[in-house]
Amino acid sequence: MTAARILAVAIDCRQPDLLAEFWAAALGNAKTRTWTDSHGLTYRQVDFPDGPALLFQPVPEGNCYEQVTGNTRVTSEYLHAGPDDRALGISDDQL
Repeated sequence: MTAARILAVAIDCRQPDLLAEFWAAALGNAKTRTWTDSHGLTYRQVDFPDGPALLFQPVPEGNCYEQVTGNTRVTSEYLHAGPDDRALGISDDQL
C-alpha cells in the first residue's frame, strides 16, 4: 500500500509576502522562497525541513471572505452572525 503525503497547504490571501514572513518567523526553522507559475501569478512559499510547506497565493478578489454558493452569497457578516440569526432567515442587510 502506498502512503499519501501532504506536500503543501495552500492559503489564499491578499498579502502573501507579509503572511509568509510572519509565519516563517512565528514557526521558526523555515525558509521562504518566491516563485511564479506559467500564468504569471507570484506565490510565496514557506518550507520546513520536517513537514508540509505553506503556500501563500494572492487572490484577485477584493474581499477574500465572500463566497458564492449557488444563488446565495455568503458574506463575513453572515458567517459571524449567531445560529439563531441564520436560522431565522435574517438577510445580510439586516445584520
